[in-house]
Amino acid sequence: MQFRATFHNDRDIIKVPFFYHIQWALEYPEYVCFKYNGAIYHIQVRLHKGKVFFVDGLKQFRKELAIYESTIIHFFAIDHISVFDLHFSPPLEQQTSGRPWMISRQHIWTVEITQSMIDAPHPL
Repeated sequence: MQFRATFHNDRDIIKVPFFYHIQWALEYPEYVCFKYNGAIYHIQVRLHKGKVFFVDGLKQFRKELAIYESTIIHFFAIDHISVFDLHFSPPLEQQTSGRPWMISRQHIWTVEITQSMIDAPHPL
């Protein structure tokens, strides 16, 4: 199972997608584990108004890994439904492929004008 979420620094919570509610319906785990680069981070799970959130532990997790605003986190639960392997994608404005993210291109079209084109009865 996998999903992705955008991390917002002002909230320090991540909403868990609905399909995990189905798997966890009988017994929600108290903690989940985030695995990244060999380190394991324990994050508390809370149920609030019928929605599930990753909450306590995210602030320390964010600071240790230097996660900034709008970083996209990909969650992969491969072996166990409460252990997630993580992959990070930078925000769109930081994703470059060797060129600025906002570019403009100029196209200059050249046509060779011949005498037959000039003598034609119809406009070019």
